[in-house]
Amino acid sequence: SKLREDIEKKIEKHAEWMLKRFNAAVERLEKLTARIESRIAKLKSEGRNTTEAERLVAEAKIQIGEAEAGIVKVETAFETALGADSLKGAFEEVRSLADSIREDLKAAHRALMSTLPIIKGFSTSSNVNASTSVPTVQ
Repeated sequence: SKLREDIEKKIEKHAEWMLKRFNAAVERLEKLTARIESRIAKLKSEGRNTTEAERLVAEAKIQIGEAEAGIVKVETAFETALGADSLKGAFEEVRSLADSIREDLKAAHRALMSTLPIIKGFSTSSNVNASTSVPTVQ
């Protein structure tokens, strides 16, 4: 029917938008991971202990991988749901997969952000004479 076709078009548009946002988030996290790994390598070459930062980056990479796998699954789930007789209940799996992807991306982001104080702690302790504060005028 015409109504179902319109609904399916809206759902497809929403799916495209959602997948685009998930993929963009994965790309941003991968870039951030690369930047952090580069910084860790530099600190490691200076003889610093980067074990905790490396563990957090490895954890983030696992979460990013799970999110990527979830994106592939959600694409398939969308196709299956669109082919279902009743659209109303067909999207429960899609919803649960999307929630799972969202949580994986958040966990990866949290892990990467947890490396920053560790890395910054090294850089500020090595530059004791360097001042990053702006003098205040009274």
